[in-house]
Formats: sequence, structure tokens, C-alpha cells
Amino acid sequence: MSRIRTGAGHFVELVGRKRFTPRFFLSLAIALPLPFVLHAQTVYEGNASANAIEGTAVVESCSGCLNGERIGNIGNGSANYLRIKSISVPTTGTYTVTLYYTEGSDGGARSFTTQINDVTGPTLSNLTGSSWTSPAAPVTFQASFTAGSGNSVGFFNASGPAPDVDHITVSGGSGGGGGTTLSNVYVTLFGWPDNSPAGDAIAYPANAGFPTIHNVATAGQTYSSPGTFASDALSNGELSVGEIVYDAHFQKYFILEDECVACEADWNNSGKRHIDLWIGGNPPANDTDVDNCEDALTLDGQSIIANPPSTEPVNTTPLYDSNTNTCW
Repeated sequence: MSRIRTGAGHFVELVGRKRFTPRFFLSLAIALPLPFVLHAQTVYEGNASANAIEGTAVVESCSGCLNGERIGNIGNGSANYLRIKSISVPTTGTYTVTLYYTEGSDGGARSFTTQINDVTGPTLSNLTGSSWTSPAAPVTFQASFTAGSGNSVGFFNASGPAPDVDHITVSGGSGGGGGTTLSNVYVTLFGWPDNSPAGDAIAYPANAGFPTIHNVATAGQTYSSPGTFASDALSNGELSVGEIVYDAHFQKYFILEDECVACEADWNNSGKRHIDLWIGGNPPANDTDVDNCEDALTLDGQSIIANPPSTEPVNTTPLYDSNTNTCW
């Protein structure tokens, strides 16, 4: 079977011969001005000139932060805060805010109180980390924004020290997570053997500052623990990094954590939606069996749900069992 799968770490196979292609690496943190947009996700730096950095809060050097700086000394009084301003959204609704912060192992568990457009927002508690110069695992919360660029998120702690802030991302905007059904989707699969180099590396790992869950490609099932998938996250109009979808055929949830060049081509050339699901196939799996399973499960004309509700039925049978070399 002739197969073209040239996404981030995917291969081209023509008439049974594999030709590996270089991985698609991103250097957005260095190359783009901030805030910047990666499809439906917008990044807002803590040190942006439009922000309110008040009281003892101060811009500090941070080697592992997105733009080499963070906002420190937040807290220990309500006057010492950071307010990230000029957050722009296309429509009024509920959005997902992902916070990237730093916290040293000597800092203990800290917390933020938040304000969304000057209205009390959620409290972010028990924030811990291991380094003041590299962000900890990000945390997410929901915020109600109004259409336009006048939105803001404030970070406070009136009674104690708070973590330092690197940046936030804003994504979503569905207004409730009811889901949007996308039809006529080409669904392919990829795994350990046909990543290039072979393995589980992904283009958008969480530890590089992306609003994803995993640091490597991961098989998953449920809304709270979705599997990795690749698609076109660079072209306006398809899917965004960190977006969750539900595949009704396999009855599984997936999160966009990898880029797929073939998916880009399908979308840009013909408007065809194409997603590439991580099948696994980690050692000790048989490479040929993994490839055959990918072929067997490839489907066209499928329906998926973008931004799905969390209550869809889940089939817990893995797409591929690496221990038994069993296909779904």
C-alpha cells in the first residue's frame, strides 16, 4: 500500500519502501514577537509592555522562560501583583487560560488568587516546582472574556508569596464545550517505528511551553487522559495545539501534540481535514505488525468532535497492544 505520512516524525512509504524525513522542530519562543498566535492559541508574556506590574512585582532574568524573563516578587500584599492586559478574543465566551510559572524547590507550595476583567476568578492552589529558572508543569483554568482586546487576567496573593509568572496562553472559546462535529475527516495512524527518528518525540511537548499534556507521544483513552494525535496546527482554520477531539469510530479522546506535514498539504490544497492518531508500538512491539495495524485502521470520511463534551462513551481497548502485538 502506498502511504504518505510526512508529519513531525512521520515517514514516507512508497511501494513498501520507507524513506525517513527530518522531524519538524519549532523555535517559536525565539523567532516570534509576543503575543503571538499559533492558530487558536495566543501567547501573552508576563513582561509585555502593556501589562500592569505593580508594587514589589518586578521583571527578572529567567534562562528557561519563554522570552528569557519572568515576573517575580508577586504577593505578600494585595498591591504586589501582575495583570496581563490586552487579551484579545474574537467572540464573547469561556476560554481556557494556561499559566506557565516558576517555583523553586525551596519555595514550598504557593498559590495565586486571580481576577478576570477585575472580577474575582479562580484560586490556583498548591503550586509547586523544582526550579526558579524553568517553568513547572502548567496549570489551566477557565475565564469568561468579552469580544475584543480589552480583557485581562490578574495574579495576586495578599497573604503570602506567590510563584513567579513566565507567560499564559489563551485558547478555545467554545462557550461551553458542547463540541463541534467535523465531517469527512481522513484518519491515519502513526507509531514508534515510523517516527523519524524512531521513537515517541513530538513537536509540541508540554515541557517546551505548549498547552499540551504529554512530553512524548502517549496512548490514551479518556477525556482526562487523551492520546496524542498530529494534524495541521500551523494553518489558519484547521485545529490548534492542545485541542482535544473525540473519534467516534474508535470511541477515544485525543489531544493535538504533534505536527503533520501531510495533514497540512491536505488542508491547504483541498480543505480536507486529516488527523494522525498515535497508535503506540513502543518496544517490544513488532515493527511490521505496527505498520500493518496502522494500515488496517486507516479510514476516510470519518466524523470527529472538536472540543467535545467529557461524557462521550470510551472504548478502553488499545489501538495497539505492544506487549501482545495485537491490533484493535
